[in-house]
Amino acid sequence: MTTSQNRVHIPPPSGFGSPLPFSMGVLVRDTFYLAGHIAADPATKKVPSDIESEVRILMGSIRDTLGKAGLSMQDLVYVQVFLSGRRAFRQVQCDLSHIFPGTPAGTRVHWVGATAFRRAL
Repeated sequence: MTTSQNRVHIPPPSGFGSPLPFSMGVLVRDTFYLAGHIAADPATKKVPSDIESEVRILMGSIRDTLGKAGLSMQDLVYVQVFLSGRRAFRQVQCDLSHIFPGTPAGTRVHWVGATAFRRAL
C-alpha cells in the first residue's frame, strides 16, 4: 500500500508485468473506492472460459483488495457487473446471492460486447 495526502492506494497484484499505472482501490479518509476488476487467473494471467470460474476468480480478487484495505465484501454498498452476454446473468445472480447473504449490496448489471481486455489476454 502506498500513502499520499490522506489516501491509501492498493496496488495491483504482482506478476502482470512492470508496475501498472493504476490502483485496485483507494482509501480516502473513511471511504474506499474500489476500482474495476477482471477475472484473470493469477497463475495463468488468462480469463477462464467458463462463467463459474470467472466469477469465482473475480470475487476472490475483489475480496483480496478489500482485505488489504481492512474491509470485507459486506462493506460494499453498490456493485456494477458488466457481462458479455445474457446467459451469464443467472450464474452471476446466483453467485452474488451467496456472496451477499441477507441484505445484498445494491447491484446493477450491464450487458456489453466482448471486452478488449479479454482479447488482449
